[in-house]
Amino acid sequence: MGFTSTREFTYQREISAPHESVLAILQDPYRLCSHSPHFAGMVPDDVSPCVADTQPPSDSPVEENGRPVPCPPSKEGRLSTNQWYKIYDRIPVLGPLKTTITIRAKIVPVEGGVETEVEAGFGTRVKTKYTVEGGAGENTGCVLKETTVLEALSIMMPYVWKTMENGHLHSFDGIRKEVEVSS
Repeated sequence: MGFTSTREFTYQREISAPHESVLAILQDPYRLCSHSPHFAGMVPDDVSPCVADTQPPSDSPVEENGRPVPCPPSKEGRLSTNQWYKIYDRIPVLGPLKTTITIRAKIVPVEGGVETEVEAGFGTRVKTKYTVEGGAGENTGCVLKETTVLEALSIMMPYVWKTMENGHLHSFDGIRKEVEVSS
């Protein structure tokens, strides 16, 4: 057994909303990331930090004058044309205790979805491809699919895997709720 392990996660969810509505969320970095239960904020990689305007953590490292700085989207609904972001996540450490971590993520819109590449602490790497299939009409549903490859230190894999899987599954639920309510 080596120092690192790799695992693959594939998930899909039927969504009762038009293909275009789901695709719009996937291709907007802020909207995509904000559906994670761990999300505390994000910023293009080389700009001052900001946090989500919904329940930012009180001990967030991304504060200015003691107040969280909100992340305003651009006119196009994206934070930036920069594809690399710093993302601040609040992850569980022990029971109710959480800590804020910073990860670096490349988020690239592609035909029919988005591809992401994440660099996190201790050599953790995550590559994900989200796609939307079917539902090319107003009154039809679609299928949101995710394929993720996770590489992490072998000793950390159970914790990293559980945390990542939980975040991604909750993100799917959040996306579904957002588009099904607005449709």
